[in-house]
Amino acid sequence: MKISSFPYKSDKNNYSCPSFKSFPQHPKYFPEIMATIAKVGGEYISMPEQRLFLAVTALFMQPLIDLKFASEDKKVDSAIKSASKAMVGGCTGIAIRSLFIKLTNKSIAPLKDNFLYRYFLPDKIQKMFEFEPLMAKKLLKQYNSSLGTIFAIAFMVLFSNANIDAPLTSDVQDLLSGVIKENKTWEDSFKTVIKSRCRKVRIWFKHKKDFVLKVYEKLRKISEILKSDDTKKTNGGSK
Repeated sequence: MKISSFPYKSDKNNYSCPSFKSFPQHPKYFPEIMATIAKVGGEYISMPEQRLFLAVTALFMQPLIDLKFASEDKKVDSAIKSASKAMVGGCTGIAIRSLFIKLTNKSIAPLKDNFLYRYFLPDKIQKMFEFEPLMAKKLLKQYNSSLGTIFAIAFMVLFSNANIDAPLTSDVQDLLSGVIKENKTWEDSFKTVIKSRCRKVRIWFKHKKDFVLKVYEKLRKISEILKSDDTKKTNGGSK
């Protein structure tokens, strides 16, 4: 496109250029609208709600994309796998984010003797509680949401993605495959998935039996030591 085809300041309301045909006559209001949307979203939409939006979008869009563009013999399997990932990832992501944000809100309280308050809360917010408590509470809520999300993401990367998301995704995929591909009822497919998961748990426990028993034995010994200490203290106090 030639430089001369762009609208100049003297003709800013005349968008005859083809690139500007879809623009309204007053695009100067666009930044204000976007700023309002960003402000409202930042104040009222937290990370769990954002994850819900992403999950719903993926659930409705990705299976359709797979059905349209995947190879003919893998269309259904790809769509089922995408739907399973969207449902499980969305549910676990929302639950874990919400849990960690609530834990952070309870842990980082505006109390001077709180360990987490002193070491995690920025000095700016700490000082604001002295002269602007309402603004400080608002910033504290946003800060706790961000900090809880960071903790949640770390937990998901290190633990839940491999130990929670992957097994549940496999189970949901088997459930949907049984209903869609094998024409089973939801009840029959669910029973099949439960039996399969129980068999996998038994196999896991068989391989990890010695480790689990060692952990149980150590916990039992610790519990006995604690009980004996409590008994000694009680007997000593009664004397």
